[in-house]
Amino acid sequence: MNPKDLSDVCKYMKGIVIAHTPNNFIVAEPFKHGLSNDDLKTGIDAFRKFLYKLYDKLAENKDKFDVKTGAKYAPGTGEDSVRKCFPIITDLASILFSLGTHGRLETHPVNELVVLGNDMQMPFPPGTEKYFSLSKLATKRKMEVFDFLSDLGFYFEDINFSEEVDFSKIGTFYVKYDDDDFLIIGLKLLAEAQKNVKAKYYQFADVFMRGYFYSLANVDPKPQIHDIRELVGGQAPEVKEWVLNIDKFLRDNGCKVVGDSSFTYTHQKTKKQICKIYLSITGGVIRPSLYHLAGGQPTYELTDSMLEYMRGGRGCGICAEKDPNFVHCRHGGPYCVTYNDEYFERCRYQGFNFPLHDVEEREILKKLIESELLCVS
Repeated sequence: MNPKDLSDVCKYMKGIVIAHTPNNFIVAEPFKHGLSNDDLKTGIDAFRKFLYKLYDKLAENKDKFDVKTGAKYAPGTGEDSVRKCFPIITDLASILFSLGTHGRLETHPVNELVVLGNDMQMPFPPGTEKYFSLSKLATKRKMEVFDFLSDLGFYFEDINFSEEVDFSKIGTFYVKYDDDDFLIIGLKLLAEAQKNVKAKYYQFADVFMRGYFYSLANVDPKPQIHDIRELVGGQAPEVKEWVLNIDKFLRDNGCKVVGDSSFTYTHQKTKKQICKIYLSITGGVIRPSLYHLAGGQPTYELTDSMLEYMRGGRGCGICAEKDPNFVHCRHGGPYCVTYNDEYFERCRYQGFNFPLHDVEEREILKKLIESELLCVS
């Protein structure tokens, strides 16, 4: 697996920013701030453009931030936490969110946030505080973050971030963005959108730093809605196209999809699972159910690498641990295949997971999914 650095993380995060605001999207009254819906959507669009700019700038400066911790980043292993390996992203999110939350939005004569320094000391809600805390942020990092935001076009009036930042000693200051002052509206809205997602703690990477605005349509907090058609944007273009085509095919043929980082497709009439698709910075993976095989031989050819994936971790570790003569998984499930006289079996909790990076294998997997749907419909 190729190593990943901050530029890879930024590319992935940029790809999962929500790319469009629907024309019919209406912001709920508590979040309107006396503005028209067109102005509110323009603000959301401005925040989206800013996120693209932020990720591009961070990628350009990958050798200036979190070099030591970033060297440990290895997605797919135990060292796969962006928050721990690249805290610059969550530090930026924490400060931007705090400015948007505590800043009072003024729209005349220009759009600006009026912030009382001491308010920036207010802790995040329980659950969030252990992950994100401005009070625990080192003075040097605060200065780095505000310098970075200034380079991106923010202007902080009546405050000096070139020296030690102690919010408890700072009075009122003003936040502006001269390149496009609608960004200030967007920053305010997206901070409110983050607060209005019903969750145990604020998920900045999944919500705020993706420009997740949907919760602005609700008066009361509701759980975040995950859409694979938005989250697939972090994948390679050819994988993205394949996933979008499979997603449309399954939806058009009676399947419902639910999930977040993994998406489960279930046939609504028969209630049988067709497949799961997993998306991450390391790529896309699909786990088909294989009801249509039921231990038999597929009518399509499998590649050698697909067979290797099927051999790896064969059976069920739970059952094998309890039974030294283990042959069949006691959990049951549709994961059993015979191919060229070789038998493959996996527990229903594991299944056969196929990566989506190979063009030939994607075509085979497409035939597999079509056969699966025909079987369970």
